[in-house]
Amino acid sequence: MTLNCECRTKGCRLAPPGLHLLLQLALFWLLSALVATLPARAAERWAGLRDAVFQNYTQAQGLPNSIATAIVEDADGFLWVGTQNGLSRWDGYRFRTYQPNPSQPRSLPDNWVTALHRDGKGQLWIGTSAGGLARYDVQEDHFINYRVGDHGLSHMAVNALAQDGEQGLWIGTGAGLDRLDLASGNITAQGRKELPAVPIFSLLGQRSGALLVGTRAGLYRRSGVDQPFQQVPMAGTQGGSIAVHSLFEDALGQVWIGTRHNGVFRMGRNDVVAQQFSPPGEGHHLLQHSWVYAIGAAGPDEVWIGTYGQGVLSVDLRTDSCRRIRHDPALASSLAGDIIFAIFTDHNGAIWLGSQRGVSRHDGQQKLVSTVFGDTRRSGGIRAADVFSVYPHSDGRIWLGLQGQGVDILDPERSVIQHVVADAEHAETALPVDHVFDFAETSGGTMFVATGRGLYWVNGAGTSVQRVTINGRAPAASTYRLLVLGDDLWVGGRDDGMWVLPLTGGAARHIDAGQLSDGRITALYADASSALWIGTRNGLNRLDLRNGVISRLLPDKNRPQALAAGLVSSIMRDRKGRLWVATLGGGIHVLRNEQTDRLQFERIGREQGLPSMNVDTLLLDGSGRLWAATADGIVALDPDSQAMRIFHQADGVAINGYWVGSGARTAQGELVYGGEGGITVLRPTEVQGRDYQPPLVVTAIQLGGKPVASARYNRTGQRTALEVASSADSLTVEFAALDFTAPERIAYRYRLDGFDGDWIGTDALRRSATYTNLAPGQYSLLVQAADRNGNWSRQMLNLPIVVTPAWYQTLWLRALLGLLVLGLLVSVVQARTALLRQRQRALEQQVEERTLVLEQTAQELRSANERLFQLATIDSLTGCANRHHFIERAREYLALMKLPISRWRY
Repeated sequence: MTLNCECRTKGCRLAPPGLHLLLQLALFWLLSALVATLPARAAERWAGLRDAVFQNYTQAQGLPNSIATAIVEDADGFLWVGTQNGLSRWDGYRFRTYQPNPSQPRSLPDNWVTALHRDGKGQLWIGTSAGGLARYDVQEDHFINYRVGDHGLSHMAVNALAQDGEQGLWIGTGAGLDRLDLASGNITAQGRKELPAVPIFSLLGQRSGALLVGTRAGLYRRSGVDQPFQQVPMAGTQGGSIAVHSLFEDALGQVWIGTRHNGVFRMGRNDVVAQQFSPPGEGHHLLQHSWVYAIGAAGPDEVWIGTYGQGVLSVDLRTDSCRRIRHDPALASSLAGDIIFAIFTDHNGAIWLGSQRGVSRHDGQQKLVSTVFGDTRRSGGIRAADVFSVYPHSDGRIWLGLQGQGVDILDPERSVIQHVVADAEHAETALPVDHVFDFAETSGGTMFVATGRGLYWVNGAGTSVQRVTINGRAPAASTYRLLVLGDDLWVGGRDDGMWVLPLTGGAARHIDAGQLSDGRITALYADASSALWIGTRNGLNRLDLRNGVISRLLPDKNRPQALAAGLVSSIMRDRKGRLWVATLGGGIHVLRNEQTDRLQFERIGREQGLPSMNVDTLLLDGSGRLWAATADGIVALDPDSQAMRIFHQADGVAINGYWVGSGARTAQGELVYGGEGGITVLRPTEVQGRDYQPPLVVTAIQLGGKPVASARYNRTGQRTALEVASSADSLTVEFAALDFTAPERIAYRYRLDGFDGDWIGTDALRRSATYTNLAPGQYSLLVQAADRNGNWSRQMLNLPIVVTPAWYQTLWLRALLGLLVLGLLVSVVQARTALLRQRQRALEQQVEERTLVLEQTAQELRSANERLFQLATIDSLTGCANRHHFIERAREYLALMKLPISRWRY
């Protein structure tokens, strides 16, 4: 950029080259600064109109008492809530409550928790109303109590806690200021000479090292360790007559001082006097006599002031402008209660508020979505709950068509809402008490308005209304869709087809319902001057504007190339000229072969990732992405890859459902959707990739069906192994990812290394792993979580587990048993061998005896044979041979010896 300076009068000279350079640099810096502020300005357009959206947690979710008095986050990522009926730990799914138990000296000392603090070592400290001070012992899951007495507290009521930066803890009690030495455990009284002997309500350790003490008698400050306490003057008041209940230091170093019945005072970084804060507008009257219990940050440029009964006052630090945040009985997502006792910001930037009706959570970091609720009972906002149509006017204002309440015209820059009221008594000059379905703007800025009781004209300022009558059509005929195309206004009826009204004069033309797929017109889209696409309750029509030929594309669920449902809700083209058609019940369709005679669609539904088949409105953002408002969230769709990202309540989308065709893109690139309960404003440029890795923690452990302390197993870097005794026949580990935005949409998977071969998937309702009768040994339980978009976290819970053996499962016993078995085997073998040897000896003896018998028998046989021979050959009387006698004697002998006679041959 070049600056040219020329002056032809009064002898002006050109600036020197060095000055030119300086001017150029200055102009460049100014332009850069302006460009840098453009996104911030765009984000601020709706600041005065948007509503804060909350997730509320009450006794219905397990909170022990509706009055939440203190909130803090521990080192593991759990949220702790102090109530008037105990202390509760929130893991995203349930509250675990600790309460006093007289039979257990290590229990919480008192039901009424007044203060919570996490010190630099991650230890959790609890102040109570009548039980003194307690510290949570994470190893044993119980409390260590500090009471009044020698080297003890000055009073049983502990109202405030703060770190002193020197291994100590400041304790504000009902009788003064105490200090606990964390190393020795000794408690000593502080500031007895300078501080009044009155209750201390608040403490603040400033970043500069100074200590502020809020008391019933005013504010006191000590600038250093060895410095005395001095009272801080509060302008416009008389000394210590103001009770200071809350203290907060913002990002600019300013100290905010909440008082009882005197609103808020503010003190700059170098100020010595506190000035009363008087914001312009409604905030001044709200704070003038308010009791301010809590103050906290909602971002680097925003401070929230919690009052007693007036809700929250949000202060923009750049302008000191304020907006009020209150409980609305008509809105479930509004602030839970108007009496604010605590404000806390967690590590993820979310704001937690404790009130008389529970705990409220607000995501102060998300800039993508702004919500403006509507309700007939709310003053100063959108006058109707349902917004049926949205139109960005050329003057920058947003026209909203309401249900029975006419039209609201929103100015996002000035946070002003103008009303075009409905009046049933003046049907010709006022909008009817009916639905406003659509708008169309002429080149001169005037507006046509489609209503359930006819067509109307409204001037651009929104101050004049007239009914428009079309010849041949009933004046009160329901009008559903409008489109200005050239010099014609196209009017879609709810039942009687299309009407074409020339804006320059002339007779209206009628396209009868019989020529179209249906008589109810639900969507209109023009392709320049060549064609008009007409969506109906029963399909899509293409009207060739050159020859008047109408082509009808009817739904057919059984033909994949046809529309899957009849009611066409929205039509648009992307940057590449592809036609996209949304339907109720059939999802989204894209026309692929438009140049052929047989038009065919590609369907995009649940199988492709669409959360609902009811798609109400399609819009195109500045980068070419498609945005679809559905019955289950808003979907960002890449038209080329068809990759989707779904936005729900966890992303700031507080409205659950949207009306057909109720959406538009503003000149600033915002996407505005009208829905059931108000409008949703999306800033597509603020879409950020979500890379939050929530802590994965163990929330409960049961061994053999009995609970054991589990918090000790969450300490990173010092995680000890879980020892499982042999007597425990079962092990159950419950776990959770501490992402409080949408815990119900988190998926989990786990694996026990050493036992499981693969991952075991589970969901948010079943966040536990159970094993029975594990063999002795070493294991590791691994747990992973997937966020609401299905991305698995890089962080992993790794819990070492050691299953100890029983006495009968020990190695020495097994060795002894082995030796015994071996000895028994040897004994058995030896006994068997001895038995066999004994049998062998008996057998041998028997053989010997039989051998001897045989030998004797043989000898007897020989002797008998000799005798027989003698008998057979020699007669006993004559001594002569007698063969016959011999044979007879032999037979007798053989029979006597039982020998077969046949063997003897004679």
